[in-house]
Amino acid sequence: MSIFKKPLNEKYESMREEVEHLSNELKEKENLIKLLTKTNNDSEEKNKELEKIIDQQTTSIDNMSNELAQGKEKIAAQGIEIDTLKKEIESSQQTIETLQKELDSLKESLTAIRNERDEVAKKLEEQEKNNKEMPTPPPFNIPEKVPTQSESNDKKEQEQAQSIDYTKQLNDIQASIKHLSAEIGEHAYKDKVIKDLHDDLMKKNNDFYAELKTPAIKTIIKCHNRICDTFAHYSKIGISDDPKAYDKLLKQVEVYISSIRDILDESFDLTYFEPGVGDEFNPKQFASLEIVPTDDKSLDKKVASCIHGGFVNMTTGRTIEKALIRQYKYTPIN
Repeated sequence: MSIFKKPLNEKYESMREEVEHLSNELKEKENLIKLLTKTNNDSEEKNKELEKIIDQQTTSIDNMSNELAQGKEKIAAQGIEIDTLKKEIESSQQTIETLQKELDSLKESLTAIRNERDEVAKKLEEQEKNNKEMPTPPPFNIPEKVPTQSESNDKKEQEQAQSIDYTKQLNDIQASIKHLSAEIGEHAYKDKVIKDLHDDLMKKNNDFYAELKTPAIKTIIKCHNRICDTFAHYSKIGISDDPKAYDKLLKQVEVYISSIRDILDESFDLTYFEPGVGDEFNPKQFASLEIVPTDDKSLDKKVASCIHGGFVNMTTGRTIEKALIRQYKYTPIN
């Protein structure tokens, strides 16, 4: 019996050690499975949170699009009202100018009539003065014809009729001037009312534009806060803890960039553009940050690479932010 005892013990010990080794490996695998399960659960929760954030952002963008469409319709209607008011103002100004010209012509006519009346009165005074100063005829001369009483009466009646005619013309001109003055005052009052309405409408438009910008600004602020939250979240995760964290972070940042560009496009009509390699340099849209030497003369003053793109207003065609580029410069090899 003693002969077989030692080999059995050794065999038992080796089997026990092997069982312990397998138990340790099993525990390590169980721990690894738990860690992987926990990581998957965290990833699923993060994905759900990101999906919720994306859904909320999509909903807010849709609401902003609807509000922007309604705002554009209101702006179009108000633009039609402004054009109508402008046409009324132009017609009122033309009417005022026409009435002013008529008033000037009436004033000239009145001045001419007054001058003519003064000349006639002066001639009558000179005639009466000459009649008074006329000497008596010498004797033995042929007597001049003395006007009869009827002729003098006719002459006085003619002078009175002429004076009455001038007075009537003056009264008519004064009445016309009063009428024109009243019309000018009425048109001036209408012009003032139209101007006040125009100013009020412009103020409402400015307030309306401010109301339109407020949701977009709030959405941009929300995007900013979400980017900050994402940065704070991923800055705590190590590459060893989650090897795919870097790729997830890049995708999330790309989503935020796309969302901000959509907001700028829909709310402010600002479209993002990015020049390509080899494009001609456009000083109105590009800003050169760095010069890249090249021995290819065909690439001189062309785009070498784009650092970041720019934004252009599609309505006005004005570049709001220039694209920052690197530019080729031809440098011959010595």
